[in-house]
Amino acid sequence: MVLSRERRTPGASSSATQIGANYVFNNVTAPTLFGPSLYIIPAGTISDNEVLEFITTMSSVDSSCPQGFSCNLFGHPVKINGLSFTTGNCAVNSVSPAACGSAVSGVFAVPSTTTTYTVNATPVTANSRIFIHATLDNTGIPSAPTCTSPASPFQAFEASRVAGTSFTGTFPSTTGTTCWIFWIVN
Repeated sequence: MVLSRERRTPGASSSATQIGANYVFNNVTAPTLFGPSLYIIPAGTISDNEVLEFITTMSSVDSSCPQGFSCNLFGHPVKINGLSFTTGNCAVNSVSPAACGSAVSGVFAVPSTTTTYTVNATPVTANSRIFIHATLDNTGIPSAPTCTSPASPFQAFEASRVAGTSFTGTFPSTTGTTCWIFWIVN
């Protein structure tokens, strides 16, 4: 592989930097090509969230990267200063408050006629966006309860929160167990 580059002096009126690659292969063996990529992003032109999106969509990843994580090339983890990440998923059956620890998502079963339910989750902040929606999928919930459709209105909403501790949701009263998925976005 041959790389060529034209040097450009900052502030000078010359052409843009060019990087090219030449590959030589034959028709006997299919080529497998790997190589570096250069991305030039001027400082301050994209937000932290856009940087994370760029990293996760443009970089090669370690094949053993666990689901829900941003990974880079093997042995070279993504390093980000000033942001914190929490991961995890919890599943709880009919126990309020649900003990979800540092999980940012999960599923829980609400017993019939119960209209409030608390999820203890430390990622909750004063500015979190907490999403709750009904599901008929009981995957992962202990004892695999039969999930019934909630009564009208078919919605739940966050009623209160305690930063670093929990959120409490309000749910429609039903005659059967309803199952709910939550996720916390910070």
